[in-house]
Amino acid sequence: MRRNLIVFLLGLGVFAGLNYAIYEKEAVLAHGETMLVELAPVDPRSLMQGDYMRLGFALTRDLKAPKEHANSHVVLQKDAEGIARFIRFDDGTPLTAGQMKLPYHARHGSITLRPDSFLFQEGLRERYQAAKYGIFAYDAKGKAVLAGLADGEKKPITAEP
Repeated sequence: MRRNLIVFLLGLGVFAGLNYAIYEKEAVLAHGETMLVELAPVDPRSLMQGDYMRLGFALTRDLKAPKEHANSHVVLQKDAEGIARFIRFDDGTPLTAGQMKLPYHARHGSITLRPDSFLFQEGLRERYQAAKYGIFAYDAKGKAVLAGLADGEKKPITAEP
């Protein structure tokens, strides 16, 4: 009986934690500002996941991660056109208006920003091949969520024609 209660309470805790994480992301999407991050996409297909786009970001081409921070965040600033520009690697300095943080993973001297993929409905591959920007929603704390993709004219790409 006691074991069942412990398992139930642990399950409830996991459920609550996952729902809170979802709530946080939904709040950023609903109330956050947006910033475009230029893409350098690769377009694979996964048998298990269906169609998706593996994302590479143009601003990482010339970046080398500091050796002391193999996994951390980059700080990006929105320019006048709403496009992200690299400011610095996160050093704990507070963000200013129009800045957000994206996590990265460093490997063999190069960095990969996260998220690094975008899943979309099967059969929409050609529509999403036009993607030139990732649309990120972010809040005042710099927390960012990939909200979608945009074409070369900065218009969001949608599943509906």
